[in-house]
Amino acid sequence: MIETPDHAHLAGWIGREETRTDLLSPTVARGLAAILQERPVRAVPLTVHWCLAPAIVGLDQTGEDGHPRRGGFLPPVPLPRRMWAGGEVTFDGDIAIGDAIERRSRVRDVAFKQGRSGPICLVTVDHEIWREGRCLVRERQDIVYLEQAAPSGGQPSPAASVPETRRDIVATPELLFRYSALTANSHRIHYDRTYAQEREGYRGLVVHGPLQAGLLANFVEEALNVRITGFSYRAISPLIDGTSFAVCLSRPDDRRVDCWTMAADGRTCMKAHARW
Repeated sequence: MIETPDHAHLAGWIGREETRTDLLSPTVARGLAAILQERPVRAVPLTVHWCLAPAIVGLDQTGEDGHPRRGGFLPPVPLPRRMWAGGEVTFDGDIAIGDAIERRSRVRDVAFKQGRSGPICLVTVDHEIWREGRCLVRERQDIVYLEQAAPSGGQPSPAASVPETRRDIVATPELLFRYSALTANSHRIHYDRTYAQEREGYRGLVVHGPLQAGLLANFVEEALNVRITGFSYRAISPLIDGTSFAVCLSRPDDRRVDCWTMAADGRTCMKAHARW
């Protein structure tokens, strides 16, 4: 039985902070470039910060879903399903191979609402990536906790617009595995098919939200030969392995581009906007 969230208790996590450090190695930079980049614009992929200073805990401190047990930095939300639902990133500088970085994180908000299928908890976290006294990346991360089983895919929905250009990618288990390894992401929906299908209700393995966002951001830079300074994104529908999907873009003006991932059945899985 799922415990009813204690809103006042969980709100006590607002303002909680943590700091972690890391070093960008050539291996991580090359590994991410091999996944994200087709025609590289920069030596180190734009979203490499998602590979740095991850939350790594012992196996005895890991929850059933593969994430660190709740109640440390993040609040102990009793809802079973967790998703990286979206966010916004501002890039003020590049991270280079060999850089020693400091990741500063703070819980901005813990909010609750009643969805169509049960309670929803949204945890908003602010992250900053610092190097030698300079902030290189500022990020808002939206984490959603849900009660209900994941949708099976839903009906196809039209893309936001007709893409000016697109790149097709096959969502293989190898792609998901390599991204999980680079980001130290042990969430079982990305590699444990039985768990993903039987416990969380997905049709297969789930393509990571940050993987889709990273593919979109780097595709914009490659296709338009620009250097992005800001990127916002929102997950719309689960993207499942086993088929091809497309990263798409259209350019409404000279300083902004709309981009999205589109499943083989026509569903828009993630929407994003980039600026430079």
